[in-house]
Amino acid sequence: MVFVVRQLIRSQGRTLLTLLGVAMGIALLVSITTYSASLKDQIQQTVTKHFDIVIQSKGATSPLASRLTKTEYDQLKPIQGISGSTAIVIGGLKTREVPYFLLAGASSLEPLIGTLHLGSGRMLQFGNREILLGQQALKRFHLNVGDTIELNREERFHVVGTYITGSRFMDQGALLDLKDAQRLLNRGDSMNLALIRLQPGQKITTIMKRIETHMPQLNILKSRDLLGEIRMFIVVDKIAWGMSIIALIISGVFVINTLIMSISERTKEIGILMAVGWTRAMIVKTILWESIIICGIGCLIGIPGGWLLVWLASRSNITGLDWTATTPSVGTILWAIAMALCLGMISAVYPAVVASRLTPAQALRYE
Repeated sequence: MVFVVRQLIRSQGRTLLTLLGVAMGIALLVSITTYSASLKDQIQQTVTKHFDIVIQSKGATSPLASRLTKTEYDQLKPIQGISGSTAIVIGGLKTREVPYFLLAGASSLEPLIGTLHLGSGRMLQFGNREILLGQQALKRFHLNVGDTIELNREERFHVVGTYITGSRFMDQGALLDLKDAQRLLNRGDSMNLALIRLQPGQKITTIMKRIETHMPQLNILKSRDLLGEIRMFIVVDKIAWGMSIIALIISGVFVINTLIMSISERTKEIGILMAVGWTRAMIVKTILWESIIICGIGCLIGIPGGWLLVWLASRSNITGLDWTATTPSVGTILWAIAMALCLGMISAVYPAVVASRLTPAQALRYE
C-alpha cells in the first residue's frame, strides 16, 4: 500500500487533476440524484401518503395537465366505501415577486389536516377571500400574517396564516378556496385531482373497481402509484441517470489516462519488479489499488461538493432549482460510494491488462 501511495505522490499534478475529474463526476451524481429523489419524496409525503386513491383525467402527463369536471367529481359522492373526497386545483401564477407561484385550491380543508401543519395564524375560511401562505412563500413576498397580498389585478387576499408541509416547493406556494383558485387560474369549474379517503376496512382494489364501473373515462390510481404516472418524474429520472453516467464515463477516462501514463513512465520499474519475483497478479493488484485510491479520494471530495451544489441550488431563489432538499440522503451517499468503487475497479481493467502483459525483458529494454 505504501508503494502504491508513493507512486501517486510521484506525479502530484496529474494525480490532482484526476482527483478533480472524479470529484466533479461524483458531485454531479450526488446533486442530480438528490434533486430527483427530493422532488419525488416531497410529493409522496405531502399528497400520496395521506390519501388512498387519486383520480385524474386519462392521458394526463402530470396532475397539472389533468382536468376533471365538476359533474365527474360530484359522481363520486354516492359511491359506497368512500369516507371523504377533496377536489384539488393546482397551477402556477406569475407575480411581480415570483415568476412561478404555485397555487392550490381545495374544496375542503378537513382531509388536508394530516398534510398541512399550521405555522402561524389560523386556518382559512372559505368564501372570505382569504389565503394561507406556505412559510417559505411568506418570506419570499416579505409579508406578515394579517397583510394583504395581490395576486392579480384587483385580486387581493387577506393572509390569515402560514402552513408547513416539509415540502420545499409546496411551502413556497399558497392554499385558497377552490373557487378562488379556479378563478385565478382561469379553470372555470374544472379541477386537477380528486383525492379519496376510504372508510375503515374497505379494500382499495374493490373501491377502485367500483369507481371505474361508474366512470371508465377517468384514470383511477392507488395514491402510491401516482408518481409512476407523472411523466415529468420519469423524464427527470432518465436525465439524472444519463447525466450521471456521462459524468462517470468522463471521470473513468481521466483515471484510465492517468494510469496508462503512469505505467508508461514506470515500464522499467515494472520490469525490475517482475525480475525480482513480482507476479503478474501483484502488478495487477498494484494498478487496481491505485485506481481505487484515486476514485475513493475523489469520492470523499465529490460528496461534499455535491452537497454544496444542492445547498446552493436550494438557496438560489431560482424557481425549480430551489425546490430540492438541502442535504443528500444517506441512500444517495451510499450510492455515490458504490459508484466510485465500481469506477475504480472498471477503470483499472485496461491499464492492468497492459501492465501485466509486459515481460521483464521487454520492460528492461524500454527506453
